[in-house]
Amino acid sequence: MSEPLLEFIIVFAFGTLCFGFGCGYLTAFSVTRVRFHNQMIKRGAARYDSETGKWEWEKPPKSR
Repeated sequence: MSEPLLEFIIVFAFGTLCFGFGCGYLTAFSVTRVRFHNQMIKRGAARYDSETGKWEWEKPPKSR
């Protein structure tokens, strides 16, 4: 195998590996963020204001 071809294969494999892990971390972050917001909405601690496009956080009610 020629040296430039071997270099290309190594660089391509490394790039593919980094891209794969990067997309995995990005997907995990997005899913976790959505689940967190859904839980806060169910608990009554947050609501989404569609006019401003922002989340409004409220103090959760104290348990007795």
